[in-house]
Amino acid sequence: MTQQNPVPETADLCPPLECAGDLAILGNRVESAMGLRRGRRPEDLWRALRELARQEGEPLRELLSRLAASPLSREDTDRLAPHLTVGETYFFRDMETLGVLRDRVFPELARRGGTVRIWCAGCSSGEEAYTVAMLAQEVLPPERLEILGTDLNPRSLRKARKGHYTRWSFRGVPSPWVERFFTRLPEGVRSVKPRFRQGISFREGNLLDPASPFPDGRPGDVILCRNVLIYFEEAAIRRVLSLFRQTLSPEGWLVVAPAEAPLVQGFGFHPLGRTSTFLHPSRRASGETPREREYALEGFLPPPLPEELPTALPFGPEEDLFLPPSPPQPAPLPLPPSPEEDLLATARQKADAGLHEEALCLCSQAMERDRTDPTPYYLSGVIHQERGATQEARNALRRAVYLDPSFVAAHHALASLAPDRESEARHLRNARELLLALPEDEVVPESGGLTASALLELLHIAPR
Repeated sequence: MTQQNPVPETADLCPPLECAGDLAILGNRVESAMGLRRGRRPEDLWRALRELARQEGEPLRELLSRLAASPLSREDTDRLAPHLTVGETYFFRDMETLGVLRDRVFPELARRGGTVRIWCAGCSSGEEAYTVAMLAQEVLPPERLEILGTDLNPRSLRKARKGHYTRWSFRGVPSPWVERFFTRLPEGVRSVKPRFRQGISFREGNLLDPASPFPDGRPGDVILCRNVLIYFEEAAIRRVLSLFRQTLSPEGWLVVAPAEAPLVQGFGFHPLGRTSTFLHPSRRASGETPREREYALEGFLPPPLPEELPTALPFGPEEDLFLPPSPPQPAPLPLPPSPEEDLLATARQKADAGLHEEALCLCSQAMERDRTDPTPYYLSGVIHQERGATQEARNALRRAVYLDPSFVAAHHALASLAPDRESEARHLRNARELLLALPEDEVVPESGGLTASALLELLHIAPR
């Protein structure tokens, strides 16, 4: 009879010394097959194996010995991927970058004519790909869009294809946007409307595979690979960027996260100024240096903004996109995280991976350590809503507001859970009043990085 729980909760939390050899072997194989930096760190690999062993009912050390004994098969990488990849994603993440896409890149592609091909590399559960479709359709008809999302994690891809999401995927997204782009389903689930599914496909893909993700081999116009390369080793980054250069049109754009821009600029891509998350491939003819393309600024002026979506967050004067980047300034040394911050960071990772019970347990531990901190109550409320436990979600969010009446994100979350229009209006009014009292450029906690002015603007947007 198969053992049901071979990995006790308190056993083997850290890799034993006698497993170091097999972990090193397996780590090298994970790096070669998947490119992941996390696969080389024994503690990350051990944690992934613990989760996989518990899930499949296999003794932990037997699993490690078996995987270390021979090269990883496709089935092995499929089983490991959900436990080694990071699924932190949500709709309309990083409004500044999305604003440049909507106001500058997509209008330029619309003027060029033809089909616009966009590749979301490392798309996780699909929120980014659908967000791109929603913004691109402001200036492009669906029939001119071809959006491909690829990821290593088959579990995430199944969710992406289904297109059903709960509260956790809408952090910082105002209710009117949710109503505009999604269909309401029972138990707090929202489904992407059919219009915004047109032209989107998802498929399993390894970024270390040198073949183009597009079956016909034609180049793409935009590649989004945000918060992916930071988890790769340098040799893997070189291989991925080589694939991107081959796949991307000479006049195309590579979009990365701010922390990844320095990784990319040394490998055949050059930034478009201070917003260095947007890069063009450098093309080198025989015996020539890379030719920097010149752009007419007036060709990139955005069209009038649609009423349904807010103005993009400020990203400087129009010419900033084309000026040389400012010299990097040394960042101040961060303070070490408190134990509560460590617990909540792990809780967020667990919640992103769908391990809600473990995430709630960590939130409870954080509450025990500091019962005056509203953050674990807020996070617990969002997780309860993800699970469809509406009353538990309301209770936790109300506790967060009780501890901190100025907790804007908690008021906003309570509005989405309100049983009637009057209650929803009250919570939204509270959120607006609090935002008006904040400095415009202050980042609102738990809002996905939005400033007070940006979030206030979102709350005033009416659905189409």
